[in-house]
Amino acid sequence: MPKAILELPKMPESCWQCPCIQDRTETYRWCGAIGGDCPNPPYKKRRDDCPLKPVERCEWILIDDDKGLWQCSKCGAEWVLEAGTPADNEMNYCPACGRRLEVE
Repeated sequence: MPKAILELPKMPESCWQCPCIQDRTETYRWCGAIGGDCPNPPYKKRRDDCPLKPVERCEWILIDDDKGLWQCSKCGAEWVLEAGTPADNEMNYCPACGRRLEVE
């Protein structure tokens, strides 16, 4: 199944607070992320198999300015950029580990 990144200001504590809920009635909540019903009652917790995970962050560290070599601070992946920084090249996530990138 394809994955998408959904950045939230904070993780919802229950399905009722989740932006993925597509149908809210007193007896029924449909989760667009999982494609099924939420737990009953949905205001107490998230599904046990909820696909939402906190977005982890990492930093791009410039290793060699002459070569344009950058490294992810978490997974160690190295990338060579011919021009500019990862931010200049709109690299918002590490292509190797998927963490949200911040330039050091």
